[in-house]
Amino acid sequence: MSRLLNHFGTFANLYDRLPPTVQNLGLSLAGLYVKAVRYNAGYDRLFREAVARDAWSAEQTMAYRDECIGRFVRHAAATVPHYRDQFRTLRLDPRDINGFDDLCALPVLSKATVLESPERFVSEAVPARLRIASHTSGTTGAALHFVTTMDAFRRQWAIWWRYRAWHGIRQGTPVAIFRALPLVPVSQQTPPFWRFNSASKELYLSAQHLAPQYMTDFIDALNRRRIPWMHGFPSCITAFADFLVDRRRSLDYPLRWVTTGSENLTERQALTIEKAFGVRPINRYGLNEAVANISEQTDGGLYVDEDFAAVEFVDGRIIGTNLSNPAFPLIRYETGDTATADGTADFRGRRRVATLDGRSDDYVIRCDGARLGRLDRIFHDSVKVIEAQIYQERVGAVTFKLVRRPGYTPDDERALISAARAHFGDDMQIAVDYVERIERAPSGKPRLVVAAPGLR
Repeated sequence: MSRLLNHFGTFANLYDRLPPTVQNLGLSLAGLYVKAVRYNAGYDRLFREAVARDAWSAEQTMAYRDECIGRFVRHAAATVPHYRDQFRTLRLDPRDINGFDDLCALPVLSKATVLESPERFVSEAVPARLRIASHTSGTTGAALHFVTTMDAFRRQWAIWWRYRAWHGIRQGTPVAIFRALPLVPVSQQTPPFWRFNSASKELYLSAQHLAPQYMTDFIDALNRRRIPWMHGFPSCITAFADFLVDRRRSLDYPLRWVTTGSENLTERQALTIEKAFGVRPINRYGLNEAVANISEQTDGGLYVDEDFAAVEFVDGRIIGTNLSNPAFPLIRYETGDTATADGTADFRGRRRVATLDGRSDDYVIRCDGARLGRLDRIFHDSVKVIEAQIYQERVGAVTFKLVRRPGYTPDDERALISAARAHFGDDMQIAVDYVERIERAPSGKPRLVVAAPGLR
């Protein structure tokens, strides 16, 4: 839904001026469009194929992955300027890359390299009419704009719905979603703090209103609808769960599922969510760039989806190759996240992940007490920012630490602050501090949001 709103800018601007009931209608119409273009006969075929691969042996899975890698690398070397030059410089024949074990002959690709010249990663073999704009910012705040295809979207969603199906969640199951989407104005102080997409039975709960004075409204909305599935960022769901636990409140019906994604799920968060809702959250790791996907199976373990992307663990770093997107190949891409495999695999050959450290940040706390997590959306259009960090020393005030690219102008600063206001509201004090480098955590990873010790 977020991609759709970004794509239809005029619709998004009109949406902001509509009353909630009409906004619900607009979201439902957008939901019908998504269902028509994403979940069509092509998607059904891809989903069936993904489910069928669950019955494969390890040998079949590895053979399939190797075949995809060889084909994908040859496509990139023949049609993508960056890889064409790379293979020529390395004096390497693309036909020598025939599988997973051969990938190490190629250098690791940093996000910074892609950001320098993203146009050099676009395949000449994919017509412009088939390219779809997408973007991500991740842990650093540096926005990567790239292209993909609708087929690539469908392949990614087929893998995600396969993982959900393992746990009994089917398409059409009503879901309450905590996301940082700007669907409810930050300035709104009376319910409803949610919007409903009836086409997909999705209740969008406003992450910008996770303040104590609004929590009872969320409880009442969920109790009225009795939605069996909750999904969203761990930080958002945990903020709601903390309120329930601290106030000894609960929903008056049992949730069947809580699923999380897009952030690191800590054990503390998992325990709090389980205490509040009576079910342990089910986790998944993935990226918009589609270079890696790790899903929780029914045994509670996280396993690499070997049939979707080529995932390497190099000195604890997740390095991935996006086998599903021919429009913008990323081979041995540095994700910025860390994980380790435990040396075991299931019967399909999917490696089990022992530790996973994805995107994990502190909250930003507004004056009204709302705790806001997963704020990378603020930087989605900040293409002239190399790195960013949001630092909060006191409630109601933040400092944006920015490493600028050449060509950064006051207009870029104004646009960034405007995007921040959409999340924080007009009463948040926002300062900007331009720096040469963002300090790293002890692990070596940058953190997008850092709170002073007294606020954590």
